[in-house]
Amino acid sequence: MKVKDIGKTVKTLRLERGLSTTTLARKVGISQAQISRLENGLQGFRSDTVFRIAKALRIPPFRLFMTEKEWDAWESASGGKSKSKKK
Repeated sequence: MKVKDIGKTVKTLRLERGLSTTTLARKVGISQAQISRLENGLQGFRSDTVFRIAKALRIPPFRLFMTEKEWDAWESASGGKSKSKKK
């Protein structure tokens, strides 16, 4: 998965949760501009940033590296106990 794809996943999950880039940035401890660059694939992700974004979005970190189809398959196989989708 490319950095740009991970960024799209972050943006999709952020929007599903009704969070602005400013709010997510505050939760993660980075600037709003950095969230924007990450989401648009203009900057790579450090491992600690991946973990902090995942925590802020209330998802397992590996979710950021999966397509929606892969996530749905994993979620089905694991009994659908994930918090990734807004309920």
